Amino acid sequence: MYPFYFRIHFKLDHIDTKRVGSAAVELLQQAGHSETECRTREDFQTILAEKKNEVVWKRKLEWDTLEIVCRRAKRFQGMMPNIQEKLGSCYRDQMLNHFISYADTDDTKNLKAVAEYEAKIKDNKERMEELLDRIEYSFGEYAETLNPFVLNYLSNLGHVATLIEKCLATASDICALIKKWCNQDRAYPKKLWDETLAINMARGRVIEETKKLERKKGDLTHNLARKEAIRDRTIQKREGTKQEKVLMDGKLEQANIFHSFHINQEKSAITQ
Repeated sequence: MYPFYFRIHFKLDHIDTKRVGSAAVELLQQAGHSETECRTREDFQTILAEKKNEVVWKRKLEWDTLEIVCRRAKRFQGMMPNIQEKLGSCYRDQMLNHFISYADTDDTKNLKAVAEYEAKIKDNKERMEELLDRIEYSFGEYAETLNPFVLNYLSNLGHVATLIEKCLATASDICALIKKWCNQDRAYPKKLWDETLAINMARGRVIEETKKLERKKGDLTHNLARKEAIRDRTIQKREGTKQEKVLMDGKLEQANIFHSFHINQEKSAITQ
């Protein structure tokens, strides 16, 4: 927006700045003043209004242009402090208080979206402070041309136009930054919600996998217990078989002893 506004209201390419400056000096001389005596724009406009009816036709165009330049100077001088105040108030009273990431809270400090927006806020603050300082400095330079008005302003219209353009360009940059920051802040809740939703979904998957592992662990524990029970029964059965074998071996040994004794008894009977 600013280039069009500057071109319509403040650009001086179509003005012969040297002739306009010369006309201003001539006007002061006719009124009996020097360039340093006419301090302000108001003083010069008063002299211009008084002497305009006496103007010769060869200077009429330049003197009409002087009126236009004075009106533009008045408009810009009243406009810029208001712009600076509104832009500064928008930043300090609104954006700094409401455009926040909540990065210092325990619930959000580890989120990627929070860290990203906090970094953007930091960059935006640095850029905004830089631009506000620049527009203040540029308008300060412009204000210095207002007194003495003819010597510093009307005799240096090219330089004045450059200062005006710098002020408006910086104001435009601030507006663009405000718009960008507003869009970032508008998008931030959705990014926060999307990341939170993704985390919750991931947490749900982890919980489900944990339940599956718990069930698998339960099954494995049950199978292990069953196998241990089978092992214990097998061991018990084997021990029982060992005991039966020992008992059977004892009985067999007794039977052999009894049989041998009986055989010997029969042999002795036959011999006798």
